Amino acid sequence: MTNDEAVLITSKKWLKDVEIGPTAISNVRQGEPFTIRGVTIEDCIRGGYEYTCWLLLEGESRHHQTLDNFKLDLHRYLTIPTQMTWFVRETVSQADGRLTICDLLRTCISHLQAHPIQPSDANEDRRYTEAKRLIAASATIVAQICLFLDERQIDQDTVVVPEIPTSFAESFLRMLKNGRPDSDHVMFFDRALVLYAEHGFAASTIAVRVTASTGSDAYSGIAAGVGALQGWLHGGANKAVMDILLNDIHCRDHLWRAAMKTYIDQIRAAGGRVPGFGNPVHRGAPDPRVDLLRDGPADGVAMWEHRSLGAPVDGYPDDAERKDLFHIADVFAEQVKRIRPGENNRLLYPNIDLPAGVLFHQMGLSPTGLYPAIFACARMPGWLAHYYEHDPGTCGLMRPGGYCQDNIVVKKQTVTAIKGNKKQ
Repeated sequence: MTNDEAVLITSKKWLKDVEIGPTAISNVRQGEPFTIRGVTIEDCIRGGYEYTCWLLLEGESRHHQTLDNFKLDLHRYLTIPTQMTWFVRETVSQADGRLTICDLLRTCISHLQAHPIQPSDANEDRRYTEAKRLIAASATIVAQICLFLDERQIDQDTVVVPEIPTSFAESFLRMLKNGRPDSDHVMFFDRALVLYAEHGFAASTIAVRVTASTGSDAYSGIAAGVGALQGWLHGGANKAVMDILLNDIHCRDHLWRAAMKTYIDQIRAAGGRVPGFGNPVHRGAPDPRVDLLRDGPADGVAMWEHRSLGAPVDGYPDDAERKDLFHIADVFAEQVKRIRPGENNRLLYPNIDLPAGVLFHQMGLSPTGLYPAIFACARMPGWLAHYYEHDPGTCGLMRPGGYCQDNIVVKKQTVTAIKGNKKQ
C-alpha cells in the first residue's frame, strides 16, 4: 500500500463519510429536502405513521396493497400468540433487572420467528407479510415488557390490544399507558414515530444491511438493528440526555441553572460528547427533524407550546425559578451549542433525540429506558426497507477491507515453539 492510499483510507476510516451505495428509500443529505420514496417528510407527517410505513415497504413489495388494507393488517398483527406472551414474561423474570428494554426486545424478536403467520392474502409476498408483522408485533412486545416490569400491574397478564382499529400511534400509546391516551398526545407521538422511521444509512441500518448481505433472515437483521441502536451514540441518546436533564439538572429546583453550568463545564474540560447533540448527516447545522417535531409542518400544531404536555403558557415569566422541562431543554441546547466549536468553528446542534425524550417524558411514559425501544419500534419499517433493498444477489456481501497499522510489531515464532508452549 502506498502512503497516498494509506492517507485516503485513514481519512475515511470506520466508514465515516463514506457513501457505500445507492438507495431508492430516502434522501437525508444536508441542504437537500428530506424525502422518503420521493415524498417530503412534511407530507409523511401529514399522512401519518402508517402511511410512512406503507411508503417504505411498498417500494420493495411485489404485491401492492391499498393503504386502508395495510392499516387493517397492522392492527391485526398487533395481537401476538399466547406462547409469545409467556416467553416475554419468562424473559423479563429471568433478566432480573439486568437487561435493558431493548435487550429484551431483541431477544423476543428472535423468538417471534418461531411463530409463523398466515398472510391476509394468499397471493401476498411472504416478505411483505413478515415486515408488517414485525412492525406491529414489536410495539406489542415492548408494551408487554413494560407491563411485566411494572410491579404495580401484577394482576394483569397481558396488554390490551384495542379491539377497534385505531391509528398505530394511538394503539401503541394505549398499550404503553394501559388506557386511552390524550388525542393531542397521539398526534405528537405519531409525529415522533414518522420522524424516527427512516434516516438513511445510520449505524443500526448498516447493521441490518450487513446482515441482509450475508443472506440471513429478516428477524436476524432486525435483531442486529436493535442491538446497534440502543447505544448512547445512536438511539440510546434519547434516554441518556433525559437522564442528564432529569437527574443532573431538572431535579435541582431553583438551582438548575447552576447545575447545568457545572455539567457543561465538566464536559468542556473533559472534551466529551453530549448525548442528543450532533448528527453525522447534519454536521454544524440544525437537524431539520427537531423543528418538525417541535413545531410540526407549516400547518401543524407546535408541541413546545401545548398545554396538554405541561408546556409553558403565554406570558410565563422567564426567571431563575422557572422549572418547566421545555424551557430547561431550550437553555441546555443553547449552552451545549457553543460547548466546543470543533472543526471550522461548527456549532453543536441538538438532534431529534432531545425533543423526543422531552416529549415522551411529558406524555408520562416511563422509565427513560423505554425511549430507545420506542425509537427501535418506529425505525422498523426503515430497517425492513433497507433489508429488502440489499438483495445479496445483486448488492453482494458487505465486507469492507482494512489495513495493518505501521507500528504493529510482528511476532515471529516457529510452529515448534508454539506447540511447545501449549504442552506447558
